[in-house]
Amino acid sequence: MRQDYLTFGSPQIGEEEIAEVVDTLRSGWIGTGPKVAAFEEAFRNYVGAEHAIAVSSCTAALHLSVQIAGMGPGDEIITTPMTFCATANAIVHAGVTPIFADINRETMNLDPTAVEAAITPATKAIIPVHFAGRPCDMEALCNIAKRHNLLIIEDAAHAIESRTATAKIGAIGDLTCFSFYVTKNVVTAEGGMITTDRSDWVDRLKTSALHGMNRDAWKRYSDTGFKHYQVESPGFKYNMTDIQASLGIHQLRRVEDNLRRREEIWQRYDEAFADWPLQTPARPAQGQVHGRHLYTIMVDQADVGIERDAFQLRLHELNIGTGIHYVAVHLQPYYARTWGFRRGDFPEAEYVSDRTLSLPLGVGMSDGDVDDVIATVKHVLGESGVSSSGPISRAGTATPVPVAEAESEFITVVSGLPRSGTSMLMKMLAAGGLPPLTDGIREADEDNPGGYYELEQVKNLGTEEQWIEEAGGKAVKVISQLLETLPSNRRYKVVFALRDMHEILASQRAMLKRRGQAADEASDAEVATAFNAHLREVRKWLAVQSHIDAFYVDYAAILRDALAESRKIAAFLALPLDTHGMAGVVNEDLYRQRA
Repeated sequence: MRQDYLTFGSPQIGEEEIAEVVDTLRSGWIGTGPKVAAFEEAFRNYVGAEHAIAVSSCTAALHLSVQIAGMGPGDEIITTPMTFCATANAIVHAGVTPIFADINRETMNLDPTAVEAAITPATKAIIPVHFAGRPCDMEALCNIAKRHNLLIIEDAAHAIESRTATAKIGAIGDLTCFSFYVTKNVVTAEGGMITTDRSDWVDRLKTSALHGMNRDAWKRYSDTGFKHYQVESPGFKYNMTDIQASLGIHQLRRVEDNLRRREEIWQRYDEAFADWPLQTPARPAQGQVHGRHLYTIMVDQADVGIERDAFQLRLHELNIGTGIHYVAVHLQPYYARTWGFRRGDFPEAEYVSDRTLSLPLGVGMSDGDVDDVIATVKHVLGESGVSSSGPISRAGTATPVPVAEAESEFITVVSGLPRSGTSMLMKMLAAGGLPPLTDGIREADEDNPGGYYELEQVKNLGTEEQWIEEAGGKAVKVISQLLETLPSNRRYKVVFALRDMHEILASQRAMLKRRGQAADEASDAEVATAFNAHLREVRKWLAVQSHIDAFYVDYAAILRDALAESRKIAAFLALPLDTHGMAGVVNEDLYRQRA
């Protein structure tokens, strides 16, 4: 085992940075001056934004962004609970109410469907966090923001190098906030940056970052003579110094080379742990560039025989430093006490929070350091009685078992709102080898050409439950309103379909029109509010049921990558389903109502 301690994260400072700092110290301009301006210009060009404003931290960047956007008491901002507390703290410091939405377990990023369900008339913005350097689904989030007239303020503390299939992070949202803390991919000791294309905000951001004064100090003392400042607003002391910028200028020049080194280490970890019972990070989506800021494994005691914190402590004892990113914010005492959050509110975030562990990923690591990390992780697994036995699901479930063995264990339930894709899910499961429990009474029609896969008796849950005895080893469709009536003496795995609310409403309208039926007198907004409130309650209820496991699958995601989503469903059910068969019955032509 390793003799000296491998620190989890330490900055790589080169001779170029040291020389630049020395030059700054000798110049006399050690506060905000020309090197800050040079760093801003270089960063602006790197991300492709119109403007870049350097500040003292990413927290300062977030706080300024919320304030400049005109939000305050009575307003709400939706963000993720799976982030460092600074994201939520900045919202609170601005007098705004933080609202959390759950994450996608695989990406660890905000679930767009959960975001839309959390929107109220008080919602003014969304703050997505590009966790570990993986870009959020910005297309979906931007569409939501556009529909609801919301701002997008991105927390890109982990995502300097990241990009979606269409744009760099920093050139998408209304405002994007970056971090240059000592553990980040670009280091200025402390520091942050705001990028934006909103020219009307730039002067206000710069003014607010320096006491509300309308002129930077270095501009006041120039060769044109002294210029008096005026305090335009009660600003903050959030400016970056030239000493910090001296580091950033050279750090930024190496950012792409550093990314390639982290990609090499990442690949080494992926290959080393491929056959071990650890959940390793999911691959980036097609066209994405992952910033590779954190390599997060998930340590599930059921899989490895040791609890996450004990696993981390044992690595520490063997001289391997690791990190936990993060304890979900809503579980932190202040947020639980002040805002009434509790365990069970955001089950996907809690799942990750309880299991996540970040391995060292610094560009200063030698190949020998990487070897030591791999060997030590395997050693600790071996101490726990675990050996190489093949990869486990990224959905966080056990190894699949034969259907015959599973039937006595649980009943598979497909649920969701009307027109959310439950019939498609039933068809997929049937094609995968899990028989549907259906009576065939409701025949296929234009609205559901693939069939409805319904069982009439299910509608009488609570009074007529004989069919339950036939449900083992089969899939049965249960509308979300009836989930609470499932007999509690059986175990269930619920595959819950989520879909964009506007698509649901449009599909509902189209169905009624085809049938010649009058639409509901309630407005779309009223129906959407009722549906979203119901969804929140159902998810909260499911999260605290000891006899029910729930997995949420997005309708649009199935249409984008049916095979990947089929594999997730099979992994959740822990059944040997034919995932190619499942994907093969997905008909994108039936995606007739798109957001």
